[in-house]
Amino acid sequence: MRIMLFSLWICCCLLLSSCESIFSSTRNKPMPTSTAHVENTDIAILAKYHTYRWEAEKDYGDSAAIDVDVEPVVIPPHSKIVISFDRSPKKIGTIQEVFNGKEAVVLDNSKNEILVPYSEGIHTYYYTAEWSEGNVAFVIKVEVK
Repeated sequence: MRIMLFSLWICCCLLLSSCESIFSSTRNKPMPTSTAHVENTDIAILAKYHTYRWEAEKDYGDSAAIDVDVEPVVIPPHSKIVISFDRSPKKIGTIQEVFNGKEAVVLDNSKNEILVPYSEGIHTYYYTAEWSEGNVAFVIKVEVK
């Protein structure tokens, strides 16, 4: 009787461990990345994570988007920036140009593009996207010269 119970216990343990490996392969997907590029050029802009809620993990960012430590990429005035992701999101949220910790302008995000102004200087953009595992906010900075 003890041998049969022990064998049943071993079988249950093996079954549970195989179920865990099946479920863990569907969970714990790495967070997606985002890049942007300036249309009709080879200029690439790497986006930096700002905040996220991804599966059981959360990070709300230590600072405002304007203060995110990312090196601006130099681009020409009135360039069009096209945003892309390594995995297609279910939904892309707002795209904002951030001016300081409290001021931002929501841009048209119907085509996942940003049209930068003619004015020289550093411009910070913040955008969000949603996947079934959670959502992520990204920041890019460009210097218009």
